[in-house]
Amino acid sequence: MNKKSKFGLDVIDSEEKSQKIQHVFSSVATNYDLMNDLMSLGIHRAWKKIAVMMCGAKSGNKVLDLASGTADLAMKFCKVVGSNGVVVVSDINNEMLSLGRERSIDEGFSNNTHFCQLSGEAIPFNDATFDVITIGFGLRNFTDKSAGLKEMRRCLKKNGRLLILEFSKPNNLFFIKVYDW
Repeated sequence: MNKKSKFGLDVIDSEEKSQKIQHVFSSVATNYDLMNDLMSLGIHRAWKKIAVMMCGAKSGNKVLDLASGTADLAMKFCKVVGSNGVVVVSDINNEMLSLGRERSIDEGFSNNTHFCQLSGEAIPFNDATFDVITIGFGLRNFTDKSAGLKEMRRCLKKNGRLLILEFSKPNNLFFIKVYDW
């Protein structure tokens, strides 16, 4: 029996979702940052900055950024962990990962970054490898969120931090109106 997964308002086979996600991100890669700016009115940049400040990362830490896209969140961590730290920039989509790599080189962050094409549902690192694992607006694209979360937990060091940025619809009527606005 094929596993089912949500894609927008539809419920489809997980394999079909994986293919659709690949297609979507391959087709929007070059305009991805502009799209995020337009859809969030640029607020996603502030959220990412605040999230990095709040997560407690420090010099020398090892950070895994899943679904890195164009590496904007990963590059913020490069500044924090410094030359003694490491940031692994990862994405399942090669076009997005390539743009992130180019950007890190162009902006001078390539000295403490490594790039890895991977699925967050099957992370190819040893247990307890990372001090911080992040995923910014990518968890929704997993076909098996539970498997992905288990993998993230497995790869986190004891007392490590998992940072998930994601959109959701609030339940409180007041916040629904604010969110919709």
